[in-house]
Formats: sequence, structure tokens, C-alpha cells
Amino acid sequence: MEAEAQNNGHYDSLCLCCESRYQSSQNDMNYIASSGLLFKDGKKRIDYILVYRKTNIQYDKRNTFEKNLRAEGLMLEKEPAIANPDIMFIKIHIPWDTLCKYAERLNIRMPFRKKCYYSDGRNKSMGRVQNYFKRIKKWMSQNPMVLDKSAFPELEESDCYTGPFSRARIHHFIINNKDTFFSNATRSRIVYHMLERTKYENGISKVGIQKLINNGSYIAAFPPHEGAYKSSLPIKTHGPQNNRHLLYERWARWGMWYKHQPLDLIRLYFGEKIGLYFAWLGWYTGMLIPAAVVGLCVFFYGLVTMNESQVSQEICKATDVFMCPLCDKNCSLQRLNDSCIYAKIQDDSIKRAPLQRPTLILITAEAPPPKHHSGIESPPSPYLKMKIPSTYQGPGETQTTCEP
Repeated sequence: MEAEAQNNGHYDSLCLCCESRYQSSQNDMNYIASSGLLFKDGKKRIDYILVYRKTNIQYDKRNTFEKNLRAEGLMLEKEPAIANPDIMFIKIHIPWDTLCKYAERLNIRMPFRKKCYYSDGRNKSMGRVQNYFKRIKKWMSQNPMVLDKSAFPELEESDCYTGPFSRARIHHFIINNKDTFFSNATRSRIVYHMLERTKYENGISKVGIQKLINNGSYIAAFPPHEGAYKSSLPIKTHGPQNNRHLLYERWARWGMWYKHQPLDLIRLYFGEKIGLYFAWLGWYTGMLIPAAVVGLCVFFYGLVTMNESQVSQEICKATDVFMCPLCDKNCSLQRLNDSCIYAKIQDDSIKRAPLQRPTLILITAEAPPPKHHSGIESPPSPYLKMKIPSTYQGPGETQTTCEP
């Protein structure tokens, strides 16, 4: 009896998962039909679009390429552009049989069963503790960084196991609607895989849509979006129009910078590679937060102790010390204390200034040249060998020169 009850419970949860997925898939198909993302018959959805000009003379390559695409199992439909009659669009649809064949070749993982969690007597005590913490968590304020699960209905499929798709075991997979079983990103990925491996001429290297775009046979090749990302109706009352609109409202906005990323929905819409990229980017940004906190502490500590540096104090008090000009003409001497604020901010770089900037030579009128113990004057410094012809005589001060 217990085993039968568990099986019934598992069946009910599986039915609920299938029901939710079926309802969401029906909503997606209704929106696709209303947004014009279908063929002229109103049934086949557009998975990829090719664009070319009618005046382009390389029509033989295009005809061979399109013929081979149809031989691979794709369905094509041409439609001229409204704004420019010279532009022609080729809408591509991949049927169910072709989709399953290439999904099996590419080993694409698809959901095939609802996850079930079992507990035994040893975990009953842990269950009581978890319930106790759940009650405490209800009294506490909600974490503002957590996503609102009610706004992301497509995240239901994250509760299902996944496995490589196989046509021989297709009855094990949860297929409520063949049109929405594979996501848009998966369908576009499979079509692009076929476009990159279809020949347009006889030869080993005459393969791929990218080469046709480079030689001008086609202008562009791209998968279409699901629809508009903005809506005049509020999302809170009328809900999202599509996954793109949902991602824009709940993720790609400045006001959502503190929220966790909806990685499952990003993967569903953009594919696994883009989803993995944003997962890594979010983790990397989170790991930079401790370093940013330490950097801010060091910065504020430097501001507080800025006036206590001995080097900056000596520079700020050097009123009778001048620096040689940086050019031969129209440049005058500068007082060393003019760089007082810069010395406070860049204390470390000021210590290395004589080695980094040999033109900044400090000259004082009172300082005599150094002598050896024998009484012979030492040779001039190598930094003073540079000829900088400029003189300066301040009011009430002795004339100084930068020439040796």
C-alpha cells in the first residue's frame, strides 16, 4: 500500500509538471501565432532567416545551397521585403523528424522525468529542524536578492532530470507539445549546425553559410526573436508576453542589479553557452566584492592619513625649491610646493620621481656642490648633463640656472 501511495504521489507530481509545461507551451504557441513568426500557412514556425539581394549574380550557389538544405530535411519559404523590393528573405523551418535526428546526433540533453525526493526515519529529526527554521524565516523580512519564483513560470523544467535525446527511447521523455519540446535556442542551434555543414558547390571547402556571406551570396543569417521586449501593458497585471519580455523586465534592467540572475531562463532563451557565460560572470563579480571592500578600506585609510606623510610634508614646505622647466621655450620654473596636493595623493610615485622623470631636477641657490674627502669637487650628476636653458630670479631671491 505504501509503495502504491508513493507511486500515486509520483504520478500526481509528474502530471502537475506536465500540466504546467503544457499550459506554458500553449501560451507560447498562441503568442507565436499572433506575432507573425510563422510561415504563410500559420502552422510552421520560423527557426532561421537568410537574407540576400535579387540583383546579386551568384544565384547558382544559392540555388545549390537551398536545394541541399531541402535534401537535409529543412523547409524553406521565400518572402520579399516590404520596404526594399530588392531584398529577399528565406524563412527556414525544421520539422519534427529532422529535429529529432540532429538532436540525437548532437547528444542534446532533454528533460525526461520529474525529480522525486524520498525521506526515511533517520531524516525525520532533520525535517523537524528544517520546519523550525522555515517558521523563523517567515517572520524575517524577505531577502531582496532572491528572485520572485511566481514571475518565472518557465523555471518548472529545472525540476526534471535530463539525458541525451534518443529516438529509440523517445517515450521516456516528457513531450507535451512537439512544437515547444525543443526550446528556440536549441532549434536555432540545430539549424545553424546544418547551415554550416551544407555544400553550395562541388568541393571539400565549398561548405557553410558563413562562406556564402563572405562572398556576397547572402547578406545575413540570423534566428528571429520571440517578439518585442517591451509592452504597453504592465507585467505585474497582464504578465509577460514572451520570455524576451520577461528577461527584459526581470533581468536586463538597471533596477535589477542586486537580484540573482534567472540562469535557467537565460539558458532557455539564449542557449547553454550564453547561460554558462552569465553564470560565470555572476560568480566572478560576486568574488570581487570582498576585494572591493578591502580596496575601499585602503582608500579611505589613505585619505585619513594623507597629511601624515613625511615626504608630502617636506614637499609642501619647500617654498624655496624650484623645478626645471619641461621644455626649452615658453616654460618657466615651478615651485616644488605647487605639487603639494599631487604629492599627498601619489606619495609612492613621488618617491620614484627622480628615476622616472630625469627632467624634474631640484635646484637650490644655497646648496653648494658636494666634495670628496680630498677637497676636489665631484663631477656633475648625469641628470645635470641635459641642457635646459632657462633662468629664473624671483623677488628677493638669488638667480638660479638649470644649465651646468
